[in-house]
Parts: sequence; C-alpha cells; structure tokens
Amino acid sequence: MNKWKGVLIRFAEKELETLDIFCQKNMVKRTDLVRNATRLYVANPDVVNGVVKLRDNGVDIVPILDGIAMLAQKVDTIEKGFNSAIKRQELVSPAARERIIEAILRAKQKTKKNVTTVDRLREQIKRTDPSLEQFLYASASDGIPPFDDALIWLQQKGELSRNPGGIIEFNGDSKCV
Repeated sequence: MNKWKGVLIRFAEKELETLDIFCQKNMVKRTDLVRNATRLYVANPDVVNGVVKLRDNGVDIVPILDGIAMLAQKVDTIEKGFNSAIKRQELVSPAARERIIEAILRAKQKTKKNVTTVDRLREQIKRTDPSLEQFLYASASDGIPPFDDALIWLQQKGELSRNPGGIIEFNGDSKCV
C-alpha cells in the first residue's frame, strides 16, 4: 500500500505556460503530467527531459553515425529508383496493353477454332511480335502484366471468355480497339 505525500513544486510563469500548451495539445491534466514526470525522475535519476543520460565510455560513435547516414542515403537512392521504375511502368503499361490487344485480335482472326489456351496465345504473340514478350508474364516488381490486363479488358468487352483452366474462347467476329 502506497502512502502519498504532498510535494510543493514551483514553476516560472513561462514554464507554466509551456506546460499548459502541452497539456491542451495532448489532452492531459497538468497535475497528471507533473506527477508522472516526477515519478519518472525519482525512479531513474539519469533521465533528463525524458532522455536517459549516457556516461562517456570513450567509444568513438562518429563512424557509426557516418555509417547510418550512408545507409540512409542508399535507402533513399533505392526508393527514388523504385519510384521512377513505377512511373515508367505506368507510362509503358497502357501502350503495351494496346499492342497486346491488337496482337490478340490478330490471333483471333488466324485461329481456325474459336478456342485456344493462354499459353498458346502467348507463344503466338511472341512469334508475331517478339518485342511484346516482356509484357506477357508477371514479374515480382510489376503488378498485373499488360497481357493479363488486355485479356481482362477483352473479356469485359465480350471479345473472349476465359475459364480458370487457362482455356480462352473467342466470341463473335467483332473487333474492338
């Protein structure tokens, strides 16, 4: 069981104003703030303004700080490269999708049966336009590849239908693009 004792604490007018502003921003009572700060100091006298004072043990921390700064710079460089790659992908993707849609519709016209597989369609597009090969498969850095995006778009337009087994059935003779 704790026995409580009152303690008289005096603040300068400016300190009291700072405390009041802090308490209003954080919706804390001034008495609770002072009580908790006092408890923190009594429990650990090495704490000053919420930061634990460290004793100087003679270790040179400058190389560590330099290493952290260098690491932060490398992370920043990687992040910039990643963001620029995403922007490039956003620019390339619609144009690639349009080219793939055209290639799929050409393949549709050449198909004797109205049924093919996703793999056969990819191979057919690679043979007719090898420059599209990079857009036919998903990669770890890209989201949905333009090939899948084109298939979804054509399916929504009623040009083809797909089943989960990878079978594509072309619908009608209309062309959309």
